Amino acid sequence: MLNNAFFILVITSCITGCSTLTQQHVGYPDNTDLVTQCSKAYSLIATSIKHAGVTDAEAYPIKGYPYLRSSRFLTSFLDKVNDENSISAWMDELILLDQQAKTIEVMNLPIRARNSLITEVKNQTGKNWGINDVINECPSELKKFDIEIPERIAQIKNAADIPDDYSLIKRTIGLYPLTKYIAYNGYQQWKKNNLDTFTNSKSIDGWNGSPVVYKPATSSLLDSLEIANIIQQSRDLDLNIPLLNQTQLKQLAEHFAPVLLIDEISDADKIGHPLWSDANRPVIDTTRPVSFVRLSHTWFEGSVLPQLVYTIWFTERPKTSSWDILGGNLDGIIWRVTIDNNGKALISDSIHPCGCYHLFFPGSGLIKTTEELNNTGLSETIEAPQILPESSISDRLTLRLSGNSHYLQALSNEKKLNRHWQETTYKLIIPDSIPDSALRSMPLTDDEHKSLYNTDGIVEGTERAERWLLWPMGIQSPGAMRQWGRHPTAFVGRRHFDDPYLVDQAFLRK
Repeated sequence: MLNNAFFILVITSCITGCSTLTQQHVGYPDNTDLVTQCSKAYSLIATSIKHAGVTDAEAYPIKGYPYLRSSRFLTSFLDKVNDENSISAWMDELILLDQQAKTIEVMNLPIRARNSLITEVKNQTGKNWGINDVINECPSELKKFDIEIPERIAQIKNAADIPDDYSLIKRTIGLYPLTKYIAYNGYQQWKKNNLDTFTNSKSIDGWNGSPVVYKPATSSLLDSLEIANIIQQSRDLDLNIPLLNQTQLKQLAEHFAPVLLIDEISDADKIGHPLWSDANRPVIDTTRPVSFVRLSHTWFEGSVLPQLVYTIWFTERPKTSSWDILGGNLDGIIWRVTIDNNGKALISDSIHPCGCYHLFFPGSGLIKTTEELNNTGLSETIEAPQILPESSISDRLTLRLSGNSHYLQALSNEKKLNRHWQETTYKLIIPDSIPDSALRSMPLTDDEHKSLYNTDGIVEGTERAERWLLWPMGIQSPGAMRQWGRHPTAFVGRRHFDDPYLVDQAFLRK
């Protein structure tokens, strides 16, 4: 059996390598014009970033086009951008992803490597460029060159389609067709043990610690019409994407920010801000309770809708015993709100930063699709344990979280909270121009920065023992905390948190 698995591995690797070798690579002209100088500068930047090990994993570089990166959302436009205006607007979004990532990567370069890079760029291009000059000015020149050549646009489209986060090789070696039954049974048992709290209020009446209420430090006042207008005004003319600016994002983020009701058993149940310790390890500063906010998008009924993503961090998930395979350093919860064109929450869903425990909470106007309702195959189904309660600025949605495991247990409204419970506030961290910049480039010393995530999008030091059991499911380091864009959410089957068609395929209006 092992010999067969090794044979399959060799064949798979060969096929992958051969396909890579046969891909046509179109470079840029080798002369002294601006396009060539930009190409040389990008090559130097890429080499420096790779050697320093500071590659940002959120978006996917498009091979052969060093000023472009892609995402699952942007790949959803591959069959929709066919005229000059839409192609140009789509490429602008690819450019923006790369500019954001390169800005982060250059910030995270060691000082000596950064200074050396600046010198090399000036010497080899003959231009008095700083690194930011290259990142900000070169894309327009390279785009102008590429967009006029249909063959290059076709290549960009082909290369922009990104892979999923499941390894076929691991699934093959791990005998996935057999071992998936073990993971599936574990998934079924987890549902049985935990999801009844959403329908049985008596099951969460008690407290193992002390209830603590975290309220967002905001007084935003918006009605649904104002929200709908903000979304409409933010839409790009060519792609019709709601591209919220920082002010608009702040307005909506403050309006939809949830209240957190946490059963605080120990300091591990306090939320806070990640930082680097003196030992160069990620820790959580619980004196600074925050939620990191970012914008994402999804398709629903032929329209692109904005999503608000709130990420909250805990110091750890404490181990309950020496046999606990789920405990480890750092934990958290990610809460996402999908906003309809009418200015109301259409659906919300949540995961932990490991991509685990994906739950959906549809608004009262949604039901599961027939396909999802009839899903009897061996795959992880879409779990929607509770309807999303109606909320307003004067009666915010409240998420109840358990102590230790930080499982989401129930949704309610703020007015149902006990006034005698301890209350505190948390701050919303709204990015200025780069999503999650406060996590992707955290101060390491007075002069240097380092991303919370490694080059694979994993938070090092957050590995869980469950990875030794679940690696045959094809996911890298199951249970470890992960970066946006790197959240596979199903062990059995294939699903990603940032899949832009996820909601559209699983739910429809009544």
